[in-house]
Amino acid sequence: MNIGSVRAYPFLESTPKTMLPEGNPRLEPIFSNGFNAFLKTETPSHMKPLKSKLLFRAKDFAHTQQYFDIYWDDQKMVGWTEFENSEGSENHLPERYAPHRLKSDSLQDQFYRLARRLMCRVKFRIFSSFLTGTHPRILDYGAGNGHFADYLKMRGSTVDLVEPNQRAFDECREKGHRIHRTLSDLSSDSMYQVITLWHVLEHLTDPWETVKELGMHLEDHGALVIAVPNFESFDAKKYKAHWAALDVPRHLWHFTPSGLTKLFEDSGFEIVNRRTLVFDSFYISLLSEKFKRSKLWMIKGIFFGAISNIWGTRTRNFSSMVFVVKKGSPNP
Repeated sequence: MNIGSVRAYPFLESTPKTMLPEGNPRLEPIFSNGFNAFLKTETPSHMKPLKSKLLFRAKDFAHTQQYFDIYWDDQKMVGWTEFENSEGSENHLPERYAPHRLKSDSLQDQFYRLARRLMCRVKFRIFSSFLTGTHPRILDYGAGNGHFADYLKMRGSTVDLVEPNQRAFDECREKGHRIHRTLSDLSSDSMYQVITLWHVLEHLTDPWETVKELGMHLEDHGALVIAVPNFESFDAKKYKAHWAALDVPRHLWHFTPSGLTKLFEDSGFEIVNRRTLVFDSFYISLLSEKFKRSKLWMIKGIFFGAISNIWGTRTRNFSSMVFVVKKGSPNP
């Protein structure tokens, strides 16, 4: 399948630009670190994406109930959300969007806490082979409330965090983490064996530039680990404009495997491994069914989450994709 063209998405071409069902279910991105303060209101002129094709219109189910157009960029091979908000991006951040604000005992939140504990182990195993020494240095970019950093410190790692969200920043600092608001706050000689971004890249105004900057802080034999929703997954194709991982307008970019591969190659990285976070498909499917206001949303969500993972084992297009990359040579 040629995913470099919108022709790889026949379901997108047939999706009408119509209003979606009303409702206000809560969106809480379970397996990300839950940050959105990296979102800016203006895109640099050199990063203006192409409007190669209008894919569909998606709704902000989490907060404002507004609609946003999603376009396809043939050159970057990604989807993107058209978002201009002169009043500031904070108007699109629901009160309970970030996991560090998650305090209820609902079934959904209990599932989150259990899965989060399990996912810390899964995440660590993805890049543990790149760690050397007694106290390896790791940077968690978009660290949320520092839950993953807590786990890394427990295993003896030396961890730095970048997190601009004020509430999460304060919580991490209270825990004793060494935390920074922006990447530019790091000293130029700060180097790491591993740098992680768990569902962060899709929020950034300029992912291409950020990846290049992160490479400057990566040791020669280190690894950059990036997880994003997969715009070519089974659940993305099934739910279309109701796909919870669209999360407009907080998700500015909607990556495909080819688009992300191109980003890495253009930024001077080589792909060494590709993994997934298996629980993501279940949570995204559950939320998507709620967005559709399905009567049996829980049963359907679990069923289609399982189907998504089965489909992913055959196609490598899971709901979430995790790329492990190392320094290479940029494309000319």
